[in-house]
Amino acid sequence: MTWSPSGKTITQVMDGSVCESDVVSGETRRLTVARAGADAPLDQACVYSPAGDEIAFTRMVEGHQQIIVVSTLPEGGGSDLVPHDLGIIGGA
Repeated sequence: MTWSPSGKTITQVMDGSVCESDVVSGETRRLTVARAGADAPLDQACVYSPAGDEIAFTRMVEGHQQIIVVSTLPEGGGSDLVPHDLGIIGGA
């Protein structure tokens, strides 16, 4: 679970997808499609971008752990956007 920069929402992996919950109302919405087994998001931290408009999380893609970025904007939810190989992100 991770707090948004605004402090109004939290994000977490739940039921095979990345979800965002309003901390006041408790309303939860899926930001990614539900995936089962090895294709599900890994139960590690979901991290908000500084502006709070994107969330990065990890899942296995073709046997490699990948960083996936998904939009938190209503029109952007429901799909995994950009996979990046962990060996490339921040690599030396």
